[in-house]
Amino acid sequence: MAPQPPPLVATIPVEERIGLAFIVEAAALSTFAPLALMIYLIYSAAKESLVSKDPLIPSSRTRYFRSHLHYYFISLLFADTIQGLGGFMDLKWVSQGNVTGGAFCTAQGALKQVGDVGVALSILAITVHTFLVLFFHWTPPESPRMAIVVLTLDWLFITLLVSIGYALHGRHEYYGITGLWCWITALYPVERIALEYFWLWAAALLNVLLYIPLFLALRGNIVVVHSDPYGGWPKVSFRTTTKGLAWARPRDIKVHMLRRLTLRLSYPLIYLITILPTSITRFMSFAGHNVPYQATVFCGLLFSCSGIFNVILFTTTRPMLLPHTAPPPRELTTMSFRRTAGGTTALTEPFEPSASTVTARTGMNIADPQVDGELFPWHKSESPQGHQEGDPEQIELQRRPDDADTASIRSSKLGSIIGAAR
Repeated sequence: MAPQPPPLVATIPVEERIGLAFIVEAAALSTFAPLALMIYLIYSAAKESLVSKDPLIPSSRTRYFRSHLHYYFISLLFADTIQGLGGFMDLKWVSQGNVTGGAFCTAQGALKQVGDVGVALSILAITVHTFLVLFFHWTPPESPRMAIVVLTLDWLFITLLVSIGYALHGRHEYYGITGLWCWITALYPVERIALEYFWLWAAALLNVLLYIPLFLALRGNIVVVHSDPYGGWPKVSFRTTTKGLAWARPRDIKVHMLRRLTLRLSYPLIYLITILPTSITRFMSFAGHNVPYQATVFCGLLFSCSGIFNVILFTTTRPMLLPHTAPPPRELTTMSFRRTAGGTTALTEPFEPSASTVTARTGMNIADPQVDGELFPWHKSESPQGHQEGDPEQIELQRRPDDADTASIRSSKLGSIIGAAR
């Protein structure tokens, strides 16, 4: 049976209007939460550009956009805002009790398509960046030029996707009424898949395919070794146990890494949760099945929460994405000890530690905020300021000054010094 042209007016029953009202509320949160956070980040970046001109303030204490990840995150927030705005436009249909064709309907359909594909490609950019950094130990260049080029190509591609469909079919009911809102009409099933759903599912599939080996690598089942420090392909080996390099750490570091790994797996999971139900109901509708409005409302509500989910997820699991004031330097943050010729233990000159959390026997750093702000194996032992972390044979556990166990560690070491002196 050939698809029917969309109606000019579609009346919404009272019970469906109530469900659509909940979708509007979720879309409002997914519009204004990413928008507010995006404005805050851009404001912080603008403020940084002014403060960084002060020669008395080190650039390391004012540099908010420290990695390419920040630019990809801005792109995700922008796409979430557009996607949420497309859903928030349902407010008109709720207020008037029907969906009508026209310019407003066309605008909603276009915004929904731009937002959906924009979110998918932005999440994909974050996933690929994370995989390259954590799995292959890739060091992104300090210049943001690469991230800007990637995002420019992404958004040019999105613009092309929307423009092609509308340019070819815009005057022939390309965007129109599709149930409780407006989108690409049933007259163009190929365009529905090729210009939107294919990219949503490609991003979801690549998320899963990349995060699984990433989890195994950080867990120690997959070991990536760069035999040539000047380049070349890395060597990948597999282990049946989890006693890999990533787990040769003190117990508290293992627990922290496990927590981070678990949170990492929530990225593709949350994305799948938001798009899977909607995709199922829409494909059922494409096939001519009658989808209950309760299922449509539930899936639409879940999909409309995508923006607020992303804001909560990324700001809680990647705190280094948010601007923050660096703690003031302390006169004595980390102490080094050496054994003298007489057999006593002496305190060497204190030094200012870098942003690394651990420099272990393997010569690997954990948690370099310059790149990802999370736990990951690193193949160099160099701080962002250019200082060497020390001898790779030395195990040096550095924590933030406000950590709970810092005082006890220092007290025990000072106690041993006093005891040796006696």
